[in-house]
Amino acid sequence: MKLLVINILLGFIVVTGTTEVGSRVGREATSSSFDKALEFVLRKEGGYVNHENDLGGATNYGVIQSTYNAYLNKVGRPIQSVSNITKEEVEEIYKQYWDSGNCGQYEPPLDIACLDSVINFGVSGGKSFFEDLPEDPKEATIRIAQERMEYRHTRVAQNYTQKVFLSGWLNRDKALEELAK
Repeated sequence: MKLLVINILLGFIVVTGTTEVGSRVGREATSSSFDKALEFVLRKEGGYVNHENDLGGATNYGVIQSTYNAYLNKVGRPIQSVSNITKEEVEEIYKQYWDSGNCGQYEPPLDIACLDSVINFGVSGGKSFFEDLPEDPKEATIRIAQERMEYRHTRVAQNYTQKVFLSGWLNRDKALEELAK
């Protein structure tokens, strides 16, 4: 049986596809599983950066300005620079990604791959890596990391200005792959 996957992120509803009921899903998320995924992400996301070639613009802890603006609007706070984002706000935003990506349904380390992917590629883009995966969560995570690496090379080939980020992206993907071994 297939279920429609609907993601809600910052107040927007997005249908991102379907998922099979059963395999690798059905696990109840615990705060510790989110905390472990968040820890992985934050080890890879640095502080404030506003690189001229970054298509997302100003970023802090991996949160781009437009995402921060949407979050601040949602919680009724005035817009401010993402350079001022707090760790608590980062955690709240990433928890929304966790929930929107349905990451808590996966066994480790696939739950970590889910959060890292929906943060890096957006919810629908991140979930696109979750199609036709092996049943074993470790094997699935390795495949996702490898597909992400292939995507990164393709992206740089299509837009050479992104080459400056390639090494960091690949290091992140390799860290995800190593997590699964």
